Parts: sequence; structure tokens; C-alpha cells
Amino acid sequence: MTDFKFLDDTSLKIPTTQELEEADGSARIICLMTGATDSGEDGWVFIAVRPSLYELFYIRCKMGDELLPEAFGEVIAHGKGLPPPADVVKHMQRRYGFDPHFSDRLVEEAKEQQKAFFMQQDALRINAIVATMKSKDKRQKKDEGF
Repeated sequence: MTDFKFLDDTSLKIPTTQELEEADGSARIICLMTGATDSGEDGWVFIAVRPSLYELFYIRCKMGDELLPEAFGEVIAHGKGLPPPADVVKHMQRRYGFDPHFSDRLVEEAKEQQKAFFMQQDALRINAIVATMKSKDKRQKKDEGF
């Protein structure tokens, strides 16, 4: 997974389209979708989403849009009823590293990296202030003949 990077202006550096498309060749994000099937029954599907399509997939899911999982990646397991069987979930975790809290962890990771970035910026700012004060103190002592 590409680490989040914060730029000097504190904006988040998002992976480029090219970086995400390159990741498509070797990575997938395993997601669980639940909802109504074409027949109106409750159902679930595990999909291996291409990194370049994850943002669109995530947004469309959050908005509750109707979508075809195959448009975003490969369907690796599906079934009727909710929730998906525990043995299927465990298989997805073991085989594919499925993390049911991936989106939450992604947000938390970004927040942690942002916090570290801000702390680093604060330390640099404080060091600059201290250096300025020391410089002024030296000049003042020099002017006073010390």
C-alpha cells in the first residue's frame, strides 16, 4: 500500500493515476459488499477491487448507488443471505488478507501520519524560534559589550 505523504503546504499527496494503474498489475483490495441481489434478496459478494478503481468503488458504495461488482474487479465469492458465513469470511482473511475494517484503518493511518507530520512541523518551527532568539540574544550581548 502506498504510504500517505503530506506536502509542505499540509495537503495530502494522493497516489497518481499512473501509480494506481501500476498497482493494478500486482495488487487488489478485497472488499465485502452486502445488499439486495438482482432478485431482491439479501446477498453478499467479495470482490478483488483494482487499486485504480477503489476510490470510485468506495464513493459509489457509500452513496448507495447500484453497481456491478465485476466493473471494479473480480468476484471471488458470493452468496445469498446476510451476513456472509463465518467460514467464508475466515477463508477470505486467511487467503487474501481481507480486512473488514480496511476503510476505517486507512482513515486512521492517514490521521496518524498527518499528526506525525504536524508534530514534525511544530518541532521545526520551535527550533527556528529558538535559533532566532539565541541569535538576538548574542547580538544584544555583543552590543552591550559582553
